[in-house]
Amino acid sequence: MFFRQHRPARRLSLRLGAFFCLLAAAALLPQNLPTGLNEPSLSVFRLAPPLLTLPEVQVQMLFSGQESLRQDALELTAKALAERLKPDLVGERWDIQAIRLPLQAEGQPKDALVAVALSLSPEQGYLCLLEPGRQGYTLFYAEKNLLPIKHIALWPLVSDAAKGLPPELISLWEDHDETMGAFSSVERFSLWLWHNNKLQQVFQTNTLWQLSFPRDKTWITARQQYNIKGGGSTLEVEGYQEYFEGAAPAPGPGSTGGLTPLADLGRSIHQQYTFYPAYLAFGIGEAAWRPKADSNSIPVLLLQDLTQELEAPFYSSQDEYLVKTRDGATAVVPASQLIIPQ
Repeated sequence: MFFRQHRPARRLSLRLGAFFCLLAAAALLPQNLPTGLNEPSLSVFRLAPPLLTLPEVQVQMLFSGQESLRQDALELTAKALAERLKPDLVGERWDIQAIRLPLQAEGQPKDALVAVALSLSPEQGYLCLLEPGRQGYTLFYAEKNLLPIKHIALWPLVSDAAKGLPPELISLWEDHDETMGAFSSVERFSLWLWHNNKLQQVFQTNTLWQLSFPRDKTWITARQQYNIKGGGSTLEVEGYQEYFEGAAPAPGPGSTGGLTPLADLGRSIHQQYTFYPAYLAFGIGEAAWRPKADSNSIPVLLLQDLTQELEAPFYSSQDEYLVKTRDGATAVVPASQLIIPQ
């Protein structure tokens, strides 16, 4: 899965030969655009020109049933993407995974877009989208600021055909461990929607999370573990949060040696989420937000009850929600400003 910095000379020459075979095969591919293919809008580009184009045969080989061909294509693709996105780290051991996205509504490419997860531990993660075109597959979108992605897959969605929503979302599992005075560990689950030439996150939660922070003259270690269930238009998050106190932070994940449990703060979490097409997001319900007593109310989706945040028992001074408006803006809002239907 990784491309290597040091290989025997014979193996390197074989792989270089395979690369030039890929280029030669790409030159023989049809040059006509697939029926219904629209040129991507410059407004959705996250990457400045010149854009990277990969040979079609190379991208198709990412899904080859022959493992040696698939691994060669993965290594070549990882190196090409790293050279475009992070050239100063191109020689590192990047991890790469790829999936085909479901075909969408009319006006979309006849061939499926390809989503690629490119990662470098401990903290680099990219979600890249490749679009089929005249000369091959073009890298036209890259979501940055992600943690290393340990798994990418499709997630079923009961879509609204009238709104042109796809039948499946992109699901990511990110993973990160860090020690900077205190140990921090997180595994994150998120869902992403490609719709109307835009990629947007529609859900996110930390399924495994441990952090430590100083409070008064002691250290607090907080942990949570969630399971995600569901599919279609609903999600269910179930799990628990627990807290410990000690003279020093926990030395690593799962370690409780020398720590005193704060049993009165531990709690179970059970929250259900529903997909709301009007907001293109999963939420726990709709509400009306009135920022001022004399202002008009604004329809919003409740994305998250912030009293359930892992740090909330120590830092939350009031009940707050993370909300999203129908035009895509998000805000943290006191519960006192919300009218929530019962």
